[in-house]
Amino acid sequence: MAGGLTGSLEQWPLPELLNMLGSSRQSGRVEVEVEEQDGRGAIYLQEGSIVHAATAGESGVAALTTLFGWHAGSFSFEPRVPSPAVTLSRPMEALLAEVSREATERETIRKMIASTAVHPRLVRDAPQHPVTLQPNEWTLVAFADGSQSIASVATTLGVEVSLITRLFFGLGQRGLVEFGVPATVALKPAGAPPEAMSIAGAAVATDPVVVPSPVVEPLPLPVAIMPAAFFQDLGRAAAVALGPLASVIVEDAIEAHGARMDAFPRQRAAQLVEAIGREIRDDRRRAEFQATMLRILREQPRAA
Repeated sequence: MAGGLTGSLEQWPLPELLNMLGSSRQSGRVEVEVEEQDGRGAIYLQEGSIVHAATAGESGVAALTTLFGWHAGSFSFEPRVPSPAVTLSRPMEALLAEVSREATERETIRKMIASTAVHPRLVRDAPQHPVTLQPNEWTLVAFADGSQSIASVATTLGVEVSLITRLFFGLGQRGLVEFGVPATVALKPAGAPPEAMSIAGAAVATDPVVVPSPVVEPLPLPVAIMPAAFFQDLGRAAAVALGPLASVIVEDAIEAHGARMDAFPRQRAAQLVEAIGREIRDDRRRAEFQATMLRILREQPRAA
């Protein structure tokens, strides 16, 4: 293979190519290019082992997983090209199995969540099956009001966007959350050319419009507050599950969140419900309480 090797990913999928190069103990660089996605990446081998993978902004397992998701493109292998870094060290068989599973999972998620620009929100109609949420999922319920994108939620929580996407995907699979891209309409002078637009990550380049505007101090954003009716419903559900101590537990939980019942932020309502749920020792009553409160949260007016 002194002269290298070129081909298409349709005829020679990347896992098969890497297996062949590994079994013949090749060293060098595999370059991958996908025109439709404007993507480029490289994989480096040393004596049959994958030692490094890189794409724009990714390296190691993350980059290799992205490359495995490209099925229509071209590749070229150039022997004896040294690797600029070592980000992978696992045996070839185990590494390819892990990355193939990860790539399949990404593709499955992408069919439901086109991009991290979509805005998750609770569905109007409750699912017909019982649902139990984990603490980290209750946290996401607080953000599922259609006002923020998945990427924005990840930034707010300080968590990797891939993890937040997986969690929202799990909520979507159970019929609790739907995903939409809110329409954004920009006002422009009559006859002005359209601005650059982006829909679900696909950009359409046009001449931008620059409109001078005066510099003003930004106004503080309003904080959505949970209505009194929510706490009445919460109190009734807690009383069924906890008995006479329910009101005390609810008040303590609200105080622990540093808020008041008459000024409780909507964004923390699901976390409040989850905290109260942890005080319910009986599994059946806890599940019933969570199901009731999930329905009540779903019925709250959505953020504008």
